[in-house]
Amino acid sequence: MFLLLQRSYMWGATDLLRMRVTPAEGYCRFEAEAVGLMLLIREDPSVGDQWWRVASEEEGRAFFKVTQPKLKERLRGVNLASAHDHGSAAAQHVRVLSAVSGLSFSETHARLNYQEVREDDHFNYYLAVLSFLSVQVYVFRVLTDAFPEVTDPIWPQRVQVFINDVARLWDLLEKHFPSRCKAMRERTEREKSQSRPSVSS
Repeated sequence: MFLLLQRSYMWGATDLLRMRVTPAEGYCRFEAEAVGLMLLIREDPSVGDQWWRVASEEEGRAFFKVTQPKLKERLRGVNLASAHDHGSAAAQHVRVLSAVSGLSFSETHARLNYQEVREDDHFNYYLAVLSFLSVQVYVFRVLTDAFPEVTDPIWPQRVQVFINDVARLWDLLEKHFPSRCKAMRERTEREKSQSRPSVSS
């Protein structure tokens, strides 16, 4: 499972280098699920046995049905629920969200580009890259809980270096696109406020 997690990161990073945003978002979903399952297995090793024995679509659906509620709960606790849900919606279902990054229109036709970067606007691509790297921050942090027996001091040191590098990249995005970043934060706050349950007087 750890190797599947590693491969998902490598494939996602490779797709971003090819300017393919949507597949990278899908790999974040795989990473989040792998982390969630690792945490469940840490709590109950029998989950790992069940996962290993899944050999058919029917068994896979049954395993998914049993583990999904607890997995979602664990992901909310480690800030990976959004990566899981967004990656699923954007990259693993046929929805408009899957096309937004590469869709363009002209007077005669619509086109869905293979590379999801607009020549006249790089902000959304940079934002996607930083969002992908931020998911890795949460993944790295939670791996310590999934593998507490790993006590090599170089691990937390390198994780902290990575976290600092990602923070500096966010600062650069803010520096070069201040108005876009401000609008993004305001939109995020509005969405959060709309999702909060109202308190009746």
